[in-house]
Amino acid sequence: MKRDLGELEAVVMDLIWGAGVPLTVRETREALCAGGRSPAYTTVSTVLDNLRRKDFLAVQADGRAYRYSPLLSRAEYGADLALHGLDVGGEECFAALLPRLTPAQRGALEAALSSEAPARGRTEAP
Repeated sequence: MKRDLGELEAVVMDLIWGAGVPLTVRETREALCAGGRSPAYTTVSTVLDNLRRKDFLAVQADGRAYRYSPLLSRAEYGADLALHGLDVGGEECFAALLPRLTPAQRGALEAALSSEAPARGRTEAP
């Protein structure tokens, strides 16, 4: 499933993924301001609500405020994007992707594939 993020949505998701704890609108705005942006409180509130409606964030009441936490990890989002690329480009995407990988990325891919191989060979008991 492809989930598009706008520019500010991507910055907000980076903040929330990096925070490690659920954030309020005020905390998110303060972090954005510390990073050189100065969005209005209402803009941040709207972005967080949009991300909630897109199933990126969960919301929980905390007194008079709301706290937002990610529903999927950064890695899961990346996997969604990669799967979308495969859906769009088919298996030819592999041939186009491999030469573009850095040695570190290729090593990470090989490690992930080799750690997954034993799991694929297992069968579940009925």
